[in-house]
Amino acid sequence: MPRRPQGNIPLLELDAESAVPLYRQLVEALRQAILTGRLAEQTRLPSTRSLAQDLAVSRSTVVTAYEQLISEGYLLSRSGSGTVVPAGLALLDFESTGGSPPGAGTGPPRASTAARPPAPFRPGIPALDEFASSAFGRIMRRVFGSAGPELFTAGAPQGDTMLRECIARHLRGSRKVRCSPEDIIVTSGAQEALSLAFDVVTVVGDEVWMENPGYSGARAAAEVT
Repeated sequence: MPRRPQGNIPLLELDAESAVPLYRQLVEALRQAILTGRLAEQTRLPSTRSLAQDLAVSRSTVVTAYEQLISEGYLLSRSGSGTVVPAGLALLDFESTGGSPPGAGTGPPRASTAARPPAPFRPGIPALDEFASSAFGRIMRRVFGSAGPELFTAGAPQGDTMLRECIARHLRGSRKVRCSPEDIIVTSGAQEALSLAFDVVTVVGDEVWMENPGYSGARAAAEVT
């Protein structure tokens, strides 16, 4: 029989007879509630013990589900404040856009047209709220203030020599990777790096296995190759 909790979260259903583990059912139910806005920002979730009693499942089931959602950025654990839905998530409006839940179809879900912050793990979008804008601006002004003409020329095709030397030194010291600046290629982004990698390791007609759902840019690079 489905198990339904009460409290300050939307009605959830867990099926004990399903082949899908209960913690995974709970993860998916809570994730969808967050993405569709049924669990609003700053909503405080019940304690793991309370929700476990409400659902008639073991507390470890709820703990595991909460921990996974915290690691994915859908929940935030605050000392003394419990577990909450963090502010700043780009909630996906499936009803207004006609989109499908994450994982359905081959393309990414369509988002609402309203201006909203990026969702966790969105490709190409860093943690903008953590970006040190002031420090970055000071460094840029210092670099351009003392830059010579070589900074504005095409430069080495593998990337700036000094940058590659710094990367090689970092890799040797922190990752124990044996490499030299000549082994490193600096690209303008992940898409260029993927395209270059496919050009090197594949030929026309090769079969490429990829995750689905996965990064659509990697699929595009493989198809072009």
